[in-house]
Amino acid sequence: MKFKIIFLFFVPFISVIYGQSLGHGDAINRAKNTHAGNQIRLTFFNYGAVGTVSGGSANDYTGEWPIGTGETQLGSAEPFVISEIQVATDTAGNPIYLHPCIFSQGWDPSLFSHSTTGKNYGFEPLSGFLNITQKEKDANHAVAMSHEAYTWPSSWPDRMTDANDPGWPGHWNGFFGKDQKNADQESYFVVDDYQFGKAFGNYKLPLPDSTDPNRGGLGLRMYVRGLQWSNPDAEDVIFWLFTIENMGNLNLPRTMFGFNVGSSNGSKIGCSDNSIPNTAGAAYYRDEALAVNFSTTNVGCGGYTPVPWVGYAFLESPGNPFDGIDNDADGNLTTTPGG
Repeated sequence: MKFKIIFLFFVPFISVIYGQSLGHGDAINRAKNTHAGNQIRLTFFNYGAVGTVSGGSANDYTGEWPIGTGETQLGSAEPFVISEIQVATDTAGNPIYLHPCIFSQGWDPSLFSHSTTGKNYGFEPLSGFLNITQKEKDANHAVAMSHEAYTWPSSWPDRMTDANDPGWPGHWNGFFGKDQKNADQESYFVVDDYQFGKAFGNYKLPLPDSTDPNRGGLGLRMYVRGLQWSNPDAEDVIFWLFTIENMGNLNLPRTMFGFNVGSSNGSKIGCSDNSIPNTAGAAYYRDEALAVNFSTTNVGCGGYTPVPWVGYAFLESPGNPFDGIDNDADGNLTTTPGG
């Protein structure tokens, strides 16, 4: 193996703007697909999760590396956004805050906020960013990807303002532009927190949109892209780009983006050999802004070794654009991946 460490870089950006109406997210639009554009093969879902879920398909890939070996190192991972909202004041005049956390549902749905009827209170996908006919035919291979034109919608809702070609029908909606397929594989989907309806005791969140009493959550919409390059310099990396919009009326000055990660280092597809103890470990390297998962025994299921490390790093993350301080330290070229 060329590398012992797999790097999965998650790249969030955040903007607070009022965007155009694109409908709203709903679990009925859920679908998945698989990235296999370099040495990493990874199943992902258009509500934000990557890896496997309880009751999923046997053809799901939980971070296989190197591709074709069956050796899998990632259980599941999900993005989340948490913000602070003042909802009242106490008798002394001190502010009372709620801290709602919007998740993409992970491996075990019962562990994530949901209604008594099972409705997920997390991010859900919008309908206009995939081919619904393909989803109905095969939801396992339906999230829009650059090399699979049959997964594209008839037109792209976020490109309707192009006066020369409204909606870009028949064209790839790429991060680098119309039909720009710079990456070997690029995926694209959009989610929002419309369905969030979690109760908070005696307090409730204010409506994020005063004109829509059915909209829950914080009024967030998140555009998500996965990118893979087969070039040797990036063949062990998958990049995820998150662009988050505040669609509502709420002021969200204290908001955090993060990723919830479940490790599966040392696993192998179809392997049931439990004779070798394999305990997952984790560490964080502050100077490199790098979190890692690893096997404490360095021996995987069935005896394969070495077991690669899985790394997670933010190349760019939200900072305060007004205080003149590099809050997220991404400008430090010598010590952080994001420089």
